[in-house]
Amino acid sequence: MAEVQELFDFPPAPKLNLLGRLDKSKATEQELRGEAVFFGKGQCSVCHTPPYFTDNLMHNLRVERFFKPKMINGRLASADGPIKTFPCAASRIRHPTCTTAA
Repeated sequence: MAEVQELFDFPPAPKLNLLGRLDKSKATEQELRGEAVFFGKGQCSVCHTPPYFTDNLMHNLRVERFFKPKMINGRLASADGPIKTFPCAASRIRHPTCTTAA
């Protein structure tokens, strides 16, 4: 998810302020009504809190639908992709004593 979020420029929309609320000088009346429902009656913001509007859960977005298998450095990169990273792999180079299982 962090890799996807890096693709976005936050705040995620030009009409949102840094706290994830609409800038009233830029928003249309319809957008303001939608925000009122989102934060009010709809209670969407209870789980999807601004400014990122995530619900702190992992979801299978099935991104493999958008990935075509291809050869990279003599290895077939499939739906899992070639960008699988593990937290301790880079730190082992800097800190050889790191023993966290990857």
